[in-house]
Amino acid sequence: RYAAPELERGDNASASTDVYALGAVLFEIATGKEPPNARTPRTATDIQTLLQPMGERFARAVGRLLGTNVPERPAANVAAKELRAACDGLSDTETRGHLA
Repeated sequence: RYAAPELERGDNASASTDVYALGAVLFEIATGKEPPNARTPRTATDIQTLLQPMGERFARAVGRLLGTNVPERPAANVAAKELRAACDGLSDTETRGHLA
């Protein structure tokens, strides 16, 4: 359910597959919907639209974690910085009622 596309193709696990899995979990928590995978493919636009109620920075950060091309996915330390910055910008009123 949270496996990166490259794992579904039979490639080896890596730090990048963990970054994808984090994005998948955050996506499901924020939207209440199954994260993108082989059964439920989603375009980058779909992902951004579904995450938009959480704020543009959060949507962009999680969208990057869910990148289907490994080289486009951020490294774990970069992902952590982006998520921290995105979450620092969220207020309780913005997120209330949007978390699944």
